[in-house]
Amino acid sequence: MSIALALAVAAGGLGASAAVAQAAAPVAGPPWPYADCLKATKQKGESPSQGRRHCDQLVQKGWIKPPNR
Repeated sequence: MSIALALAVAAGGLGASAAVAQAAAPVAGPPWPYADCLKATKQKGESPSQGRRHCDQLVQKGWIKPPNR
């Protein structure tokens, strides 16, 4: 009986730690807006065409939301 009790306590502890890990996950994350990407590339000194190409690549990877064209 003590083994069953120990297993039940261990399983209960694992469930609680998983809930804590999910609560600590960051809320803000990809995908970010396309306009923010263009603004960031402009601040880095990229030309408008380079910035669009760079942001389009990030859209394909899922890091940036597609533009509303």
